[in-house]
Amino acid sequence: MTHGFSPDGRLFMEVHESAYLSLCVENRKTFADGSIVGEYGRMAGATDGREAASFQEKMGKLERYFHDEAAKASLRRALGDGLYLRLLRELREEDYHMFAGGLMHEGMHAGMDNDLLVAGIQAEFRAGRLPVQWDELRAYMAEVGYHRPYCRWAAGDIAAGWRQVEDLLKELEALRKKPKLFREADKARFERAKAKIGAHLAFIRLRMREIWQSTQRMQGLTTSVRKDYVRPDPPADVDGLITKLASDTAGFVDDVGEAIQRTELTLRALEETLELWDEWAAGRRPFPPPVTDSNDVLKRVGDTPWPTPPGDEVGALMKRAGEEIAKVRASLPSGRSWP
Repeated sequence: MTHGFSPDGRLFMEVHESAYLSLCVENRKTFADGSIVGEYGRMAGATDGREAASFQEKMGKLERYFHDEAAKASLRRALGDGLYLRLLRELREEDYHMFAGGLMHEGMHAGMDNDLLVAGIQAEFRAGRLPVQWDELRAYMAEVGYHRPYCRWAAGDIAAGWRQVEDLLKELEALRKKPKLFREADKARFERAKAKIGAHLAFIRLRMREIWQSTQRMQGLTTSVRKDYVRPDPPADVDGLITKLASDTAGFVDDVGEAIQRTELTLRALEETLELWDEWAAGRRPFPPPVTDSNDVLKRVGDTPWPTPPGDEVGALMKRAGEEIAKVRASLPSGRSWP
C-alpha cells in the first residue's frame, strides 16, 4: 500500500500487486473445504515442489488427510465441524493482520483530512525546513504500535494451543492401560485426540509465522522511517526515542527467531512421540512411548517464553509528531496551494 497526490492535488491510496498479496489470494483459494484436496493434488503433481512443501509444513501430520476426499472427510469427523472449519479459516486468512497494519498506516494519512496539510509537510521536509516528515513518522509509528499488541496476542494464542495439547495428551495417556485398541470406540477416541493435537500444532506454527511477519515489519518500519523521513540532525528527544526503538526492535527480532527455532524443535519432538503412539495403535510395538516423552515436551514449552515486544517509545513519538503537525496546520496559507 502507498499514497500519493493526483494531478489536482488530491491525496489517494493505492494497493499494488505483489508476491505477498498473491500468496494471500492463493491461500484463500487453497484452504477452502471444496478445493483443498484438488489444490494439494495440483501442488503435489507440479515439477516445482515448493508449494507442496509449504503445504506440508503448514499441515504437519495432518497432511495425509488431504490426499483424497475420503481422508478429508475422516479428518472432519475426527475434529468435529467447529475445529475443522476453524483450521481452514485460520489458514485461509493467514497474514491478514499485515493488511490491517498497512490500513492503519495509510489511515493515519487519510485521517488528517486535509490534502494541503499533507502536501505542506512534505514540501517543507523536502526543502530542508523540517527535520522530520512528521506525518510519516506518525503513520510509521502507528503501524509499529499495531504490530506490538498483535505479537502479544499471537504469543497468548500459542500458549492456549499448548494447553489444549496438554489436555489431549492426557486423553492418549488414558488409553495406555489397554493392551491393544480392540474396540472401535477406543480407536475413534485415539484418532480424535491425535487429529486434534495435529490441528493445534498447525495453529501454533501459523501464529509463529505471523509473529515473524510482524517482527520483521516492525524492524523494517523503524529502519525505513529513520532512513527516509528523519534528517541527520533531528531534535534530540526524537533522535533518542528512535535510536532506542531501533535497538530494542533488533534485539526483539533475535529473541523471536530463537523462540521460533526452539518451539519448532519442540513441535517435532512431539510429532516423533505421536509416531510411536501410532506404531503402538497399529500393533507394531508392545507399549506406547513412555509418559516422560510427553512430559519432556511440555517442560520444553514452559522453558521457551515468548519475548515481550518493544515499543514504549511509539506513543511518545506519535504524540510529538502530532504536536508538530498541529504547528504546520496553524501556519497553512488560506485559500491557495502550498508555495
